Amino acid sequence: MASGICGLRETRDQVWVHRRPGTHLTDPSPCSEESGLAPPDSRMCGSPYESEYDLSDGNIPQVHIIRRIREGTRVLDVGCAAGRVARHLQGKGCSVIGVERDPDLAGRARPHCTEVILGDVEDPRVLSQITGLFDYVILGDILEHLVRSENLLAALRTKLCKNGRMMAAIPNVLVWHTRKEFLLGRFDYQDSGTLDRTHLRFFTFKTARQLIEASGYRIVDVFVSYHVPGINRAVRLMRALFVSMGWASPPATIQALPHAIARLLPGLFGNHFVLEAIPADPGCI
Repeated sequence: MASGICGLRETRDQVWVHRRPGTHLTDPSPCSEESGLAPPDSRMCGSPYESEYDLSDGNIPQVHIIRRIREGTRVLDVGCAAGRVARHLQGKGCSVIGVERDPDLAGRARPHCTEVILGDVEDPRVLSQITGLFDYVILGDILEHLVRSENLLAALRTKLCKNGRMMAAIPNVLVWHTRKEFLLGRFDYQDSGTLDRTHLRFFTFKTARQLIEASGYRIVDVFVSYHVPGINRAVRLMRALFVSMGWASPPATIQALPHAIARLLPGLFGNHFVLEAIPADPGCI
C-alpha cells in the first residue's frame, strides 16, 4: 500500500467545526454563477456532475475533502460521478477506486481512477467487488440518495484500514432558503441541490450525525459550508478580484464575517456538512 495514514496513530479525538466558505447557493444548480464551481463552461453544464471545482474556494465541501486527504493514500470514492474529486486526488498521488451506477459517468471517471466499479453500491454484488482496505472512504452527496444509508455505512466500516476515515458530505435540508420555501408552502423538487428530485432522504445536522453514529462511527471532524444571504455573492466577487490580481487565494479576512455568522447559526446558514468519522470500535475492522 502507498504511504498513507494506515498505521498512523490517532491523535485527535475531539470534534471541532471548520467554518469555511460553501457550494450550492440560492440557485443550487452547479452551473449558476454562484455555484462555487469555476469557471462556468457551457460545455460542462449539461450535467451537474462534470463542472470543475474551484480549488481556491474552501467553502465547497468536495474541495474541503480533497484538502483533507493525504498524499499517496488509497481512497474509495462512492458515487464518483465523472471523477471530479478523483482527478485531483490522482494529482496527489492517491490510488482511487470509484463506484458509479451511471455508465456514461463511470466511463468519464476511468481516466482518473485506478478502477471504476459500475453498479448500485446498495447491491451486495457490487459491494462485494470492493476489495482491500482504504485510508479514506468518500461519500460525497450520496447518503441522501440511498434507500438504506445505515446499511451501507455499516458495510463500509469493514473497508477501512487501521486509522482509516470515512468522509460524508450531506446537504442541510433546513438551510435558510429551504426554510423560506417551506414557510411559503412550497416543497418543489429541483434538478440539483438540497431538494434534488433524486433525494430519497433529507437530513439536518442532528439527524446526519445520528445516522453516522448509529452506524458504528465516532465523528472526529465536522466541516460546515456556509450560505449567508447576499454575503456569498460578495465573497465570490472579492475572491475573483484577488485572483485577477494574481493572488493564489484571497486573504482570510474577507471570509471572517460569514464564518462568524455561520458559527452562531450553523443549522440555519450551513449549506452542507462534511462529517469525518472513524469506527467507534476499532476492533470491528
